[in-house]
Amino acid sequence: MQSKKSCFNFFHTAIFKKNVTSFWPIWLSYTLVCLWVLPIYSWLQMKSLTLPEGATQAERMEELLKSAVSSLHLAILPVPVFVFAAASGIAVFSYLYQARSANMVHALPVSRKELFLTNYCSGLLFLLAPQFLAFCIAVFVWFGSGATCLEYLLRWLGLVAGEAFFAYSTAVFAAMLTGQAVIAAACFFVLNYLYQGLVAIGNAAMGMLMYGMDRGQQDAWGGWLSPVSFLMETVRLVYQEEGQELVLPELTGLGCVIWYALAAVFFAALAFLLYKNRDIETASDVVAISAIKPMFRWCGGLGAAGICACLVWGSLLPGMFGNMFWFMLVLSVFAGAAGFFLCEMLMRKKFLVFTKMRLAEGGVFLAILAMALISMETDWFGIEKRVPKAEEVAGVYLDGNYKCYLEEPEEISQCIAIHQRIVEEKDAYEAYFWDNPSRERRPSMALKISYRLKNGRALERFWYLPLEDCYLEQKDGAVGMLLEFERDPNRYMEYFFTSGYENLKIAEGGTFLHAGASGEYSLSDLSKEEAEQLYQAAKKDILSGDFCIYPYEYRKWGTEHYADSITFSFRVPKGARMFQMEDEEFCQGKYPELVTVPLTRGCRNLLETLWELGILGEGEVPLTEREYMDILDKEEGTVP
Repeated sequence: MQSKKSCFNFFHTAIFKKNVTSFWPIWLSYTLVCLWVLPIYSWLQMKSLTLPEGATQAERMEELLKSAVSSLHLAILPVPVFVFAAASGIAVFSYLYQARSANMVHALPVSRKELFLTNYCSGLLFLLAPQFLAFCIAVFVWFGSGATCLEYLLRWLGLVAGEAFFAYSTAVFAAMLTGQAVIAAACFFVLNYLYQGLVAIGNAAMGMLMYGMDRGQQDAWGGWLSPVSFLMETVRLVYQEEGQELVLPELTGLGCVIWYALAAVFFAALAFLLYKNRDIETASDVVAISAIKPMFRWCGGLGAAGICACLVWGSLLPGMFGNMFWFMLVLSVFAGAAGFFLCEMLMRKKFLVFTKMRLAEGGVFLAILAMALISMETDWFGIEKRVPKAEEVAGVYLDGNYKCYLEEPEEISQCIAIHQRIVEEKDAYEAYFWDNPSRERRPSMALKISYRLKNGRALERFWYLPLEDCYLEQKDGAVGMLLEFERDPNRYMEYFFTSGYENLKIAEGGTFLHAGASGEYSLSDLSKEEAEQLYQAAKKDILSGDFCIYPYEYRKWGTEHYADSITFSFRVPKGARMFQMEDEEFCQGKYPELVTVPLTRGCRNLLETLWELGILGEGEVPLTEREYMDILDKEEGTVP
């Protein structure tokens, strides 16, 4: 007679074998993926490496190692790990989704604890075994080719194993929440993007109701709550240089995997508790845990309200800003109610779900939703009117007609004064955009202010400002104050030639883009000497105050800006702040930088130099932007 222990061992082995044989497409597919992204891809990269003639053996080994390490960029992508983790976790517990299978498995003389551990471990091996196999083969491929750097392969193995542990535990937790495989996959996706989605909906709502809030802004602090996106941004190969020598890339961001592994323990323990107390009768139910059914309804209603409002605004009213409270309230209430009761219909599998209790709960949900929208519209928390004090600010990025960085106390105070003035005039601006919803029929400009506070935090505001003459002529108005503040020769120089322009040296000449009388463009190469003369002329024009950057949609832009431009190649000291990039960038000081400077009516010295060098014909004046656009319109037949 078999002992109880051997009986358990028999059933454990049988369950494990059943999982391996039944779900072989999952672990076999993942094995092929791991083999492709690591050993095969590395071998192809090293095989295709071409070395210059006369390269020494040491140089050859060094280039092979660099090629092998660089090939890891494909293997560190987290998407395949999460996809196969979801498939494995849902597959091994798929018997929970059919009443017949659930009753049969739970009738075995095996406790739920042992049943959970057996299935959990077998599914986890579907991921870890292919990763270890790919690691072993990659070791032979690398060492056989001469790339003797096991450290990188060990880091990769630790990275993907940690990701697999977290993703698989999350998938098993999602599988416990429902009685349907499709819903389990949806829950896994929602768990990975729930925070990011809520932030997007919240920002969109504030963008529609609060003037100065960017609907596309994302909260960087909680990015780690969306694991897939966070890992794709954090874990990467960073290429560095020392002198003129390219050193091995560094695999960064591995520290976060440790925290995800700790979170995996929590999700696995929580999944076990749910499994231990799970009712077999919940097979095929949309939500298997009664305690989370209200959360399912509320999240469904909130998601429906936010997504519907965002879609309608983005597709039908993309140019509307402010004064949208009633539109947002009505649309959100209807969409929220529809999402709330639709989730209830899915859970109960019928249409008649409008009981007194559910109607009361729906009313509470809609009341809270309405109160949240009212709080945004009335600015209960002072977000819309929040203007930092000068002593709180360490620096400011002002991105209007051009981008600049302000750190002098006087400049910061002037920027704060513009911000305060916008807050005071926001009703007039919102009314302007409400009365002029079409972007094509109204002149406007975007302004973004990014404060760097001394406490280490950031404060950002984003507005659209009107460019009608009535606003521009008000010197004490926000738009007039902004344009007057931006007319600064030194900031113009920093915008085009970085904050280190005083030590600038022309590197490799440049190019001159010229629009002919018939509208066709021609490109002329400039020698280093010609570029140096043109740069000195442009610098003289800018610092004299004659040069001015006008807003793109401002009426003077078309008459004051020429269609011609000059591109300079130059070098500045390392660490110089650059403003031509979208994000904060500093010059590395190793390679030449490129910048394109538009010609304007204020470029008198620059035009004279172009005539003297023969680049422009004597007395030839370039076409203005408006003249150039008129030529194009005539060619297209839009102007008689």
